[in-house]
Amino acid sequence: MLGICQWFHYEDYAMVDRCIKLMHELGIRHLRTGISWADFHRPGGEAWYRWQMERLADFDVLLSIWHTPPSIAEGQVCASPAQRLQDYADFLGEVIDLFGDRFSHLELWNEPNNRYRWDFRRFDPQWAKFGEITRRAAQTVKECGKPTVLGGMIPVDSNWLELMETYGALDHVDVIAIHGFPEMWWPDHPNWEWRGRWHGWAEKVESIAEYTQDRPVWITETGLATWDLHQACESRFDLQVAKLREAADAPAKRVYWYCLVDLDPDREAIEGFHEDENEYHLGLVTYDGRKKPSFDEFKRLVEQQSRISEDFPVKTNPPATPVEALDARIARTLSGTTIPSSHAVGLAQPTNGWRNKRRELVHELANQAHVVALACKILESDNPEDVEAVRSMLSNLQSELHALIYSLRGEAACESAEPEAAR
Repeated sequence: MLGICQWFHYEDYAMVDRCIKLMHELGIRHLRTGISWADFHRPGGEAWYRWQMERLADFDVLLSIWHTPPSIAEGQVCASPAQRLQDYADFLGEVIDLFGDRFSHLELWNEPNNRYRWDFRRFDPQWAKFGEITRRAAQTVKECGKPTVLGGMIPVDSNWLELMETYGALDHVDVIAIHGFPEMWWPDHPNWEWRGRWHGWAEKVESIAEYTQDRPVWITETGLATWDLHQACESRFDLQVAKLREAADAPAKRVYWYCLVDLDPDREAIEGFHEDENEYHLGLVTYDGRKKPSFDEFKRLVEQQSRISEDFPVKTNPPATPVEALDARIARTLSGTTIPSSHAVGLAQPTNGWRNKRRELVHELANQAHVVALACKILESDNPEDVEAVRSMLSNLQSELHALIYSLRGEAACESAEPEAAR
């Protein structure tokens, strides 16, 4: 089902009303938007979001919550963890109390493996803090009766997702989100997507679905800027239409196009003021109100999907029985105890003795984890305390293993010829 992603800046009442009118014209039901944790604590922040959520009552809202208030953040910046990790979960509980009847799903952060959204390089190199705040937050949201979506990955990385699994971050997560921006790549400019790793939406979704433990995969952000960097003007209108059609056909239950209206040219984007001109030309409508060809195409696609939904209503699977749920949990516990071949391919050859040693350590941890996993199965019918001790040992080993694999793979990527994505 095709939806739209649109962020609303603090107290921009006019933009909310403008977008509501356009969304009704397009026939949109699904909207992804957010609450900035930082803006909520500005003067009048709660009143602003009360108004926003009330105005969006006609839509099925996927609510993304991020931006740590600088006053409580480790680095006094929005992309750093809160000093008290429980604060994020507590805030989500407050949001549900205030607006729980105004959104259907709650998204935990946004692009957490993107340093502009979560500065892991400075504050959380192995994402352990993010894993912990996500674990706590997802549990809180679950207890409040709301389904959760893990903030969209970019790049889409199975190693990172497995790392989150070892931290327990996914225990109460219902949906895994990914982002992708095909054709947003250039040889001489920061890239939004890795050209060499793009093989279409079907491959992208399938590559991560293998690691989600049967959780559905949603595409919560994709789009294409109409700005042509080389000609320094807008010209990529036909390409935007083509990418929109491809996204609408992606094998995902939800796809959110980013975005509806271009960013105000007088505003600063997250990377800085016009540091990346693409940030200002991603909409279906220009900021001054001109509808791009993709606007009419989006409307056609929504109407087409609505007709299909009426003719072929979606059948939901019945909830798992306790036995099935236990079987799935055991499968998740025992998965990841060896390095899948796809990971081995992604690791570059070590270039010196230090990296050789580190790779040996990774394989040693994998062997130990495999032994402990087998021990868990053997002890399953014996002393429960012994089983719990062995499981604890396995969890610790798996966390170390996946952290090392992810770190090593990241270092290998830095040495490759592919440019780093700016986002």
